[in-house]
Amino acid sequence: MKGIKYIPKPLIFRCKKCVNNSYYMEKSFSCARNSFMKIILLFLLFFSKSIFSQEVDSVEFLQWYAQKKELYTSSKKYIQRLKKKIANNQVIGLELIIASATDERVESKFGHSLFRFVDNDDDPGNDITISFVADVNGPKASNIGGVIGKYGVYPEVKSLRLFVNQYVKEESRPLERHLIPSNSQMQQALMDALDDWWNEIHIAKETIYKKALKEAKDDALKKAEKLFGEDNYELFEIKFFDEEFKVERIHSFGLLEKEEVPFENNEKRDAALYRQAYTRAYNLLDVEAHDIVLNLFQEVWKVESSTDILSLETLDLKVATDLAQQKFSTDRIKLFQKFNQALEPIGYYAMTLEYLENISILKRASIELSIKNLEIKSAASEDLGKYTFFSNNCAGAVIKFLKKANFPHKRVVGIQGRVPVKLNKWMSRSLLVPYPSKIIEGAQKLNHKIARILGFSDKDFISYTFPIHQWKIISKYISDSDKFLFFDLYDQVISTEYSNLVRSEIEPLKAPKYHQIYGLEILSPKLYQLCSSKKCALEIESELKRTWSKKEIKEVKKLVHRTGNNTFIYEGLKNRPEVLTHLKLLKYIPLDFSKK
Repeated sequence: MKGIKYIPKPLIFRCKKCVNNSYYMEKSFSCARNSFMKIILLFLLFFSKSIFSQEVDSVEFLQWYAQKKELYTSSKKYIQRLKKKIANNQVIGLELIIASATDERVESKFGHSLFRFVDNDDDPGNDITISFVADVNGPKASNIGGVIGKYGVYPEVKSLRLFVNQYVKEESRPLERHLIPSNSQMQQALMDALDDWWNEIHIAKETIYKKALKEAKDDALKKAEKLFGEDNYELFEIKFFDEEFKVERIHSFGLLEKEEVPFENNEKRDAALYRQAYTRAYNLLDVEAHDIVLNLFQEVWKVESSTDILSLETLDLKVATDLAQQKFSTDRIKLFQKFNQALEPIGYYAMTLEYLENISILKRASIELSIKNLEIKSAASEDLGKYTFFSNNCAGAVIKFLKKANFPHKRVVGIQGRVPVKLNKWMSRSLLVPYPSKIIEGAQKLNHKIARILGFSDKDFISYTFPIHQWKIISKYISDSDKFLFFDLYDQVISTEYSNLVRSEIEPLKAPKYHQIYGLEILSPKLYQLCSSKKCALEIESELKRTWSKKEIKEVKKLVHRTGNNTFIYEGLKNRPEVLTHLKLLKYIPLDFSKK
């Protein structure tokens, strides 16, 4: 990546206990439901939380965009992998996966829908899975934008393991799996639909990019003249290598005030961009000779002078570190490189971590680079349309996906087709999900188990601090597989000593496979097939009885029956005769269904 070299690496010396500040990645919108009774309440929530301006001309925005491009590139790789698997007959089935609802964010209150392609490699974590998300155009997504249709719908394609990590591990949200019996022709039709959408979106993105590039350059010229005066500025291009198109692309313009010595190359321009921004921030602090100024590389602080801050004139990091450790008699220290107004290094400041936590800041100023980023708006497929919480959300996108591939479907979408956690019922009524679900519980199940062992509620577990002495009790009542899950879930939460204790207990054990740890059960390939004979149907019935209870089977069968017993059958339900044959053999719909 060019054009970011001017940002020095933050904090020259770090102890093990120091925590890095980092930019967060984009938050894609999950899904929302259409509930008439709650629309007013939701609007109040949206307006109270979402009306803020987004600073486009910031490093945060630029880094967010670079990360977003990486996600696009990753999705493209997974799509190519899926193509190969389907071409080689490695895909054996399909699943609708529903992430449970959560109160963490407004847009997640109604769950999220995923679409999984099940392959035959016996490693469910590798199965390619699609999530239809809002293609947001900045690091701070607007809830209002999600209501009015500001963003396009984008197919984010990853491995199931990554989605399990996101929903089950990180958010403690169970995933509900719903099997969709299909054949290779239906799977290929879905691949063709995905390919069409992907190409359409990225052709549109190219057009949008060219327009954004022209607008950004025009705005950069105006901004530079306003900041530095007519003919007293220089623009230069900040580029990223685009993995998708294998070319360097401009994503920002650097704005520089002319200096006495002209800039020889982009390396000099990079350095000047940060130096000029630093000087502007430094000048805002009204620094006097005795003042202490700390450079945090995104902002500068003028702090209160103290004997607890050691000022060192040496430019040698090792010497400065040794002197600081001698002075404070500890290795829990923090060093800040000392700069003058022109960003020339003149030594180091050192202090203990304890002092830094309570340091007295007299004044602070942001180091704001003079840049003009391209504001590349969301591209939308004509079929997929714009993302809206109450209609064209992830559930709506899954329905469009199925329709485009000519799958059976109900005429009316209704509430079940708009609420992700209810989408399985819409699909059962559309003859696509005839069997009960399987749950990937993982984290939630273990959390509940630990809470019961220790004698408190699931709600109390949220604030549980994992005291090390309780491992002896927990370990006694959980399985070996749960111990591996515990380590995977909480290794970054528990203390180093606690982590070592758990590790020492599980190292002698035979490690279970990933899908066993998280409860990602491998089901019989027969359940993903469409039957064309009575023998096949009998085998399916036997497999159903081995996998689910009679009550579970009956509940889903009733949903399919409701459609089968309709007096008039919508033509869209007859799109795939092989699906109807399968359900007739299982006695889910009447033999005369196609003639109604």
